[in-house]
Amino acid sequence: MWLDPFTARLRFAPILAVALIVVLMLGGCGDDQDEQEVRQAARQLEAEKRKERFDALLKARAKELRRQRSGNPLPPVPAKFKGDLAVRYKADRWICSAVPPSEAAEGLKLDADSDLETIARAHSETWPEEYRQASYEGCLAGLEKAERDEEG
Repeated sequence: MWLDPFTARLRFAPILAVALIVVLMLGGCGDDQDEQEVRQAARQLEAEKRKERFDALLKARAKELRRQRSGNPLPPVPAKFKGDLAVRYKADRWICSAVPPSEAAEGLKLDADSDLETIARAHSETWPEEYRQASYEGCLAGLEKAERDEEG
């Protein structure tokens, strides 16, 4: 199951924050100063996670703007994908075009030299069955675009 680094942070940040708070609270056993330190640590952790998410969004947006200016647009959504499937296709096409294929493979715990189809298939496995084909094809289109951008 692959999660790109940005999505992985989004999914696991709340879990890590709660675990940190519980551990710190158990260690303090109710001392007011310890509780304040726990709260401060939790606030700091959340601030760091927000900054990471914001930085990732800025990076992806900057890349998208460069792509738009380059005259090398992403391919259109195939007509067979309608509604939610078209949205899934577009989202995964955009996500997978945001990083070089080797980075996407590493994010999925695959070899960096994995072929694009393997990377796209691993990415699509993170979605429910009804979205997998749209996710796969969208990710594959995005990876192909990222590979072209990387080469030229």
